[in-house]
Amino acid sequence: MTFYQELQLSSTGSKQLIKNTKDPKERRRHILIYNFKVYLVMAFCVAVVSLYSKLIGSENSVVGVTVLLAVLVLRQADFGSWRRSRSRR
Repeated sequence: MTFYQELQLSSTGSKQLIKNTKDPKERRRHILIYNFKVYLVMAFCVAVVSLYSKLIGSENSVVGVTVLLAVLVLRQADFGSWRRSRSRR
């Protein structure tokens, strides 16, 4: 599995991959990639809230956090779009 493919895994998928890997060197690689993914998301969150605060004003930073959380939640939502439902038939 490539680095990019591992970044695309969900948290559950990454944890299962780590758990099921027997080779200590490979397991350490999976753990490092998982940690990198967590820090990458954190850096994105800090950057978005900081940018939002600079553009809209620091008194509205709570709104920036709310918008960010909405984006992160909606990114994972499955609305059963037409393309997805057609491909399952």
